[in-house]
Amino acid sequence: MNKMQSKVIKAEYKPGCWILISSKKAELQHDMGLKVDYVVSFLYDAGEVAAEWEPRYGPIQMWNKCNEDDENAIEHYFYDWHNTLPASWSQLSVEREQLPEMFLAGDWDVIFDVLKSWTRNR
Repeated sequence: MNKMQSKVIKAEYKPGCWILISSKKAELQHDMGLKVDYVVSFLYDAGEVAAEWEPRYGPIQMWNKCNEDDENAIEHYFYDWHNTLPASWSQLSVEREQLPEMFLAGDWDVIFDVLKSWTRNR
């Protein structure tokens, strides 16, 4: 487990379907002390590639799993290493796939089905 992974809770919703939770310092600080924020995302892991969506601000992001000695390997919070190409994401697809509506309706299986479909196209 790398340092990034140690700061993420990974909860498996069903096989290949993960809910990730991590903490961060809140951007707005007040005189009332330290404030915290959090990030929650949905990640479908197809083995060598994953698709992830963070409901608050995120696009659908693709991740390519690799080995530490592979070209352009970078530590990752889900896979040990990834070498994902830049711009491997789509913000427009979030609206097209209606992910916000699914999130508000609690359609977790449908969200993961959308993410799974993205991994098939790779």
